[in-house]
Amino acid sequence: MTTSSSSPASSLSAARPLVRSQLYIAGRWQAAAGGATFAVTDPATGDT
Repeated sequence: MTTSSSSPASSLSAARPLVRSQLYIAGRWQAAAGGATFAVTDPATGDT
């Protein structure tokens, strides 16, 4: 029997953040039709 495991999300590199200003729709990153964005606060760190 083979056992596999995966790394938790917390092990992701801080040098390559997952923050995006676009949405992934139909296989492509796309900006909002109106172009508007808003700040999101990380509840764990308080960073925006």
